Amino acid sequence: ASLIFEGEGKLFIYNPDSSKDHPITENNAIFSHKDIVIHGCEITAMAGDSTHESVGIAALETFTVTDGIVEAAGYEGEHSYGIYAWTGLKVQDGVVNGISDSVDGIKKRSGGIFVYEGEVVIEGGKVNGSSAILQEGTESESLGVSGESIIVNGGFLTGKGGEAVSENQISAGFQCTYESVKIGENSSAIACGYTQAVALEGSSTFTNERSGLGWSDYDGVEGETEIPVNSDSEFISDFKKVRFADPDIVLVAEGFKGTYDGKEHTINLSVKTPATGYTIKYGLRRGKYDLDKAPSFKDAGYELIFYIVQAEGYSDYEGYVNIIIAKAPQTITADSLNLKVGQSAKINAKSSAGGKLSYVLKAGKAITLDKKTGKVTAVKEGTAYVLVTAASTDNYKTGIKVVKVKVTAADPPAPVVKTVDMLRLYNPNSGEHFYTASTVEKDNLIKAGWKYEGLAWKAPEKSKTPVYRLYNANAGDHHYTVSNNEKENLIKAGWKYEGIGWYSDDSKTVPLYRLYNPNAVAGSHHYTMSKKESTDLIKAGWKDEGIAWYGK
Repeated sequence: ASLIFEGEGKLFIYNPDSSKDHPITENNAIFSHKDIVIHGCEITAMAGDSTHESVGIAALETFTVTDGIVEAAGYEGEHSYGIYAWTGLKVQDGVVNGISDSVDGIKKRSGGIFVYEGEVVIEGGKVNGSSAILQEGTESESLGVSGESIIVNGGFLTGKGGEAVSENQISAGFQCTYESVKIGENSSAIACGYTQAVALEGSSTFTNERSGLGWSDYDGVEGETEIPVNSDSEFISDFKKVRFADPDIVLVAEGFKGTYDGKEHTINLSVKTPATGYTIKYGLRRGKYDLDKAPSFKDAGYELIFYIVQAEGYSDYEGYVNIIIAKAPQTITADSLNLKVGQSAKINAKSSAGGKLSYVLKAGKAITLDKKTGKVTAVKEGTAYVLVTAASTDNYKTGIKVVKVKVTAADPPAPVVKTVDMLRLYNPNSGEHFYTASTVEKDNLIKAGWKYEGLAWKAPEKSKTPVYRLYNANAGDHHYTVSNNEKENLIKAGWKYEGIGWYSDDSKTVPLYRLYNPNAVAGSHHYTMSKKESTDLIKAGWKDEGIAWYGK
């Protein structure tokens, strides 16, 4: 079916190259069995190489552009076309570029814009067809713009043939296969071949309603000849380049290249010819010039500002200039650290641009380091060096700084706290766990049938926080608590107070978790320093009652 593209959006298509494992016979980025029509959008269509044909945009009927920007490129193959239309191409306005490209050369035919059996009609806009180099030893053609007829009634048409490298090859800017080439009075056209080439090939009739210039070689350094109005095909047959256009506007365009400084930057255009009477419009897309003033940019990045300069009697001048703003340096401030063994501190680093900070230990074994937070812990005497990095931001480069950390001997250690081993036993009949520091009590319980489960934790020999032990003679259950209030309430309820069982660690080194089984009569409370055991019991239905006391 036909394809119609319209709107303000952009479409980018890039097809992969052919390969030995996956050969592509016909590589088309955009293909229609009927018409293709483009209204106002921006389309880039690039086809990779192929074993036969590579075409950027192909229509088996007509290809029409009423407005918009079209970039179409075909790559290496036997045939390569930027734009291929079977029954005609018509451009009313916009920018259209058809490009055939190659590294090793095209074997049979290269065409920037190729119409098989129909007219190329340009009524406005800027249209360009550029062809590729030909492969040596082949009978082939490199054509900028080709059609049965080429008619330019407005706008600007350029056709550039690629390089011909053998005597039996053709390079032509315009190729007319059947009827005529017509250059209208209010239009512009440039056609040029490249090496063993002609500007115009195959035209039965040639009509120019405006005068032009012709050159005998591609570079235009010799043979410059005026082409009168209403010249014929024979008159221009020896020219390798012809030009039908108004004089060029001469200008100097300056962009900006520098480092981010927080200021706005734009371009500067200085028109030399003509001195007056010209207008300048700007835009951020090629072909769309909707700004009276050149836009400016402050943030780091790469921008393109497009422009068009117009003056009566001169060809339009379209171009673009770069605005390149590099990221500025980012600095880090951070003081050196002096620590004693065992101490910890965070590197107090700040970035001038707010880049995210990270930390890497680059030298020395005197510290350990948290790479995310910058916290260092002194582990032995010596000197270490930490590399602090501030990540790049939109406008600033990555910043780095090396921080020195000096570690000296620790203060004398605190007095050693004597501990006692707390032993754990289990009664398989009642389900109660029992805890004691007495090996005699442990041995007696083992003889009575209790199962010894080993060391439960280490308790300080003495502290300010006693753990009280109570016994329920009816249930045969023991309970342990640091709460004097809980102890007194249990005594009132009939529990027997059995004194201080052990002591809790006032420095709170290792927590002992307390859990409660509401379904049990004996052994309804359980105490453990194992977080895993605590978690497993909670999953099994026990109630988490927090931390009972602390061990060493």
